[in-house]
Amino acid sequence: TKVIITKEDGYISNVIIKDHSNYDEYGQDIVCAGISSIVIGGLNALERKGLNKDYILVDEKDNCIIINLINDEVIQTVIDTIIIQLITIEDEYGDYLKITFK
Repeated sequence: TKVIITKEDGYISNVIIKDHSNYDEYGQDIVCAGISSIVIGGLNALERKGLNKDYILVDEKDNCIIINLINDEVIQTVIDTIIIQLITIEDEYGDYLKITFK
């Protein structure tokens, strides 16, 4: 799985998550399951706070999630938390998850 994080004027403006990790077969892939849980859980938290639908555009297509963000303190804190969690997966399973900052 590839994660591309774009920073703009000191805040995270875009996160792209694409491809499968291929750690294991479908339904057994703990890396993919971990990534999905972290990302979907974070976005669900923002939605519960009423921030997701008005300020975050999520485009899901072709094994790719594109998240466009605004510079809002709560949104940035949640996205930072998502990224830190993804980095911990990358630390352990770096052959299956690559994070790039632009």
